[in-house]
Amino acid sequence: MDLSALAAFSGFVVHYEAQVKENQSFSLSAGYQQFPLLLSSDNLTGVQIKTENNGYRLGADYRLYMSKENKYEAPHGIYWGPYFSYLNFSQSRDVEGT
Repeated sequence: MDLSALAAFSGFVVHYEAQVKENQSFSLSAGYQQFPLLLSSDNLTGVQIKTENNGYRLGADYRLYMSKENKYEAPHGIYWGPYFSYLNFSQSRDVEGT
């Protein structure tokens, strides 16, 4: 579970992991994420803010679990390995004062 993504973004991410060999697996992730809105018009008198906020995330990795460090077989415990992650975000704001 990616706790940093939950803290920094809103949305959802789906993860899937499958064991390939003993102490090896691959993982895929995909989801919709967006930056939180930092500026609100609630505190500004006579200002309208129109915001468009979109984003998505794709990822894959190959996990090599350290058999000497882990009590259980994969997919549990400490691992290392190569990964790919792609994030795409777009945000636009129109601010109008009256």
